[in-house]
Amino acid sequence: MPRLVKGGKYIYGWAKLGENYKIKVPPEALNEYGILKGEEVLIISGSKKSGGFGITTPSLLEGTPIGKNLLQNIKGSSSQHIENKSKSNRIKISTSSYIDEEGYVSVNQEFLKEYNLEKNEKLLVGRGSGLAMGFIAKGPIFQEAQQHLELEIFI
Repeated sequence: MPRLVKGGKYIYGWAKLGENYKIKVPPEALNEYGILKGEEVLIISGSKKSGGFGITTPSLLEGTPIGKNLLQNIKGSSSQHIENKSKSNRIKISTSSYIDEEGYVSVNQEFLKEYNLEKNEKLLVGRGSGLAMGFIAKGPIFQEAQQHLELEIFI
């Protein structure tokens, strides 16, 4: 997994939003985060700077200050828009999904609209925190990655 610049984020490659609302998650990312095929994943909001979203699991969030608040709210809510308003960290769970047997996660048209994404758009997949992998839609890292033609595209 390359770094685009010295000291920068590790990047897995590009993931393309498919016509069928599926996004291929790089196998290396699934392995690194310990996410199994068939496992439930949570899709959480990304940073304002990078846009996009993150993919994590309830087990990765469990026992963390951010996760404790989010997971408690999920259990008591029928809404899939849950925010962590503690401190200045605003994280929203947009939806939950599953990793299918081929390593895809499914989203829907409302999800694309919420994140200003379109079918066939490419997202840069990078190591986020230890809690979630990032699917980056804009910003300096995204722009730098466009210069690196060697990055794999996951379709």
